[in-house]
Amino acid sequence: FAAEMKNQVPVVRRGDILPALVSVAKEDTKTEARFKCVAALTLLAESPENAVPLLQAGSLEPLMHVLQEAGPDPTQWRGQTASWCVGFLMNMAQCDDVVPALLQEGIVDLLAPLLSLDHYQSLKAAMAVTFVCQYETGDKTYNLLRQTENVIP
Repeated sequence: FAAEMKNQVPVVRRGDILPALVSVAKEDTKTEARFKCVAALTLLAESPENAVPLLQAGSLEPLMHVLQEAGPDPTQWRGQTASWCVGFLMNMAQCDDVVPALLQEGIVDLLAPLLSLDHYQSLKAAMAVTFVCQYETGDKTYNLLRQTENVIP
């Protein structure tokens, strides 16, 4: 249902589904329900109009936590939940209104290790880093953007 673009904004506007998805993503660490909720949140993040409500609902913290727990090597990830989290961050990074919050929460440091790998997740991470770093300056940002050139030729 959330996968269809026409449903993404109405699902978030309902007001009752988003808190349930975030709650399961945050609290359920043992069942497939977490994976399904993370996937649904990622699909909802495809609509830029949903970025601010997703951020306000607290969706960022549990998904970043999943990635932190999974570690920097996608070949060692169990299941697909962490992969969906990278997709979520990539989708959210495309919305200018939430970029400051993503930067404050450490999205760049979380995704930076993926930039040096030859893996599909590296491409999504490079896109997210590129989107958020357009607002940053300095040597660290320059070096990160140079790393994305290895992923996005």
